[in-house]
Amino acid sequence: MARDRKHGFCRFIKWFIIAINTVMLISGICMIVVGFYARFCHGKYVDDLNTTFENLPWALVGLGAIMAGVSFIACCGAWMESRCALSLFLAVMFFIMLAQVAIAVCAFVEHDKIPGYVDDAWHNDMSDDQIIDVEKEFKCCGYTNSTDRGVQCDPSWTKPCEDDVISTMKNAALALGFTALIVFGVQLIAFACPLGFCCDLQFRVKDTFEEKKTLLRAKHANKYRV
Repeated sequence: MARDRKHGFCRFIKWFIIAINTVMLISGICMIVVGFYARFCHGKYVDDLNTTFENLPWALVGLGAIMAGVSFIACCGAWMESRCALSLFLAVMFFIMLAQVAIAVCAFVEHDKIPGYVDDAWHNDMSDDQIIDVEKEFKCCGYTNSTDRGVQCDPSWTKPCEDDVISTMKNAALALGFTALIVFGVQLIAFACPLGFCCDLQFRVKDTFEEKKTLLRAKHANKYRV
């Protein structure tokens, strides 16, 4: 009876691992999408920031791709009850989770430094063509006013670009940080379940081995009695 209950619980964990890793697979794809959004949405001037923030979207894209791959491995491992595949998943996922926390921390730290980065890039790094692109995109003129490196402004563009550019960059940083934290929460569950399932598989192998030993001993004992 106890063994039947345990077997039923293990079947539940098996399907739960498949379900949670399907969610992880979708989360990995979402990370890739958010990373590309943060990098390329209003990203014509991101290249000139020369900061950690410039590399964070690529880090999120890379981790998303790896996470989607290992989640697929975990689904296959749970389906086939392969301890080897699940162990590989756990090892890779552990390092992904560490990197995920690092990305979230960096995103929130860089969030407060973005005004200084944008100010420095506007006045020292960005070319006139890049500034024109930004002004066209936000329909603004100059950084703090039209005389603060305003280039070929349309007469109808009266607002400065500072607030819109900084707000866009900050939103991108927050999107990176919160995406990393939310996915990290899913990863904790996805990490704990295969870990328990691997331990159960190991105990099952041990129990099977012990049962075979007991049967062999009984067989030998019956043989000698005869």
